[in-house]
Amino acid sequence: MIKYSTFSCVIAILVLLGCTKKGLNVIHYPQETHGYDLSHHNKNIKWDKLNGQFVYLKATEGTWFKDPKFNEYKRKAHQHNLKVGAYHFMRPNKTGKQQFNYFRKVVGKNIDLIPVLDIEVGGLSNKNIQEFITECEKYYGVKPMIYANRMYHLKHKSAVKGCKWWMAYYLPCLESDYALWQYSDKKKIAGTTIDHNYINPKYTITDFIL
Repeated sequence: MIKYSTFSCVIAILVLLGCTKKGLNVIHYPQETHGYDLSHHNKNIKWDKLNGQFVYLKATEGTWFKDPKFNEYKRKAHQHNLKVGAYHFMRPNKTGKQQFNYFRKVVGKNIDLIPVLDIEVGGLSNKNIQEFITECEKYYGVKPMIYANRMYHLKHKSAVKGCKWWMAYYLPCLESDYALWQYSDKKKIAGTTIDHNYINPKYTITDFIL
């Protein structure tokens, strides 16, 4: 998902130092991984080595791209007793309704976890984000979880009100209101780099089940 530049990492370190100096609560990296997120970019996955509870898979992007590994990875994840969720990577050049309809067509209701809307690019409008959320709630009966770093989450805070936040952040100073924390995009399992995620202790996996 998000790949940070060197500049962004420097800024994040300065924020971390500021938090420490101010005596704010600093949460260290998780001691365990509860789940993963994957797309076609992740290859040679050793499914029998994944000991988490769930995996989120990239399903769609915009209204034109279906991840070519979505169906295969969903099948393999279920074979290895992982709960499966799907996420949509939002693009600014189509309406929220158009993008949700494409996601629905590809994914349907054959998933275990609440859907995710990924808003990690510039140019997105609150109107389209809200439109996607509304259509998702109509179809699935639940608002999607929102994947975003701090910057995009704050930028679209009014649009994503009431949605769980899947936070992308790779340093230990962080918000406390996240539901899911993508704390690393560098860890490897059997030689394959895979994004690792941690559930906020105030939640359990059942809070993400459809």
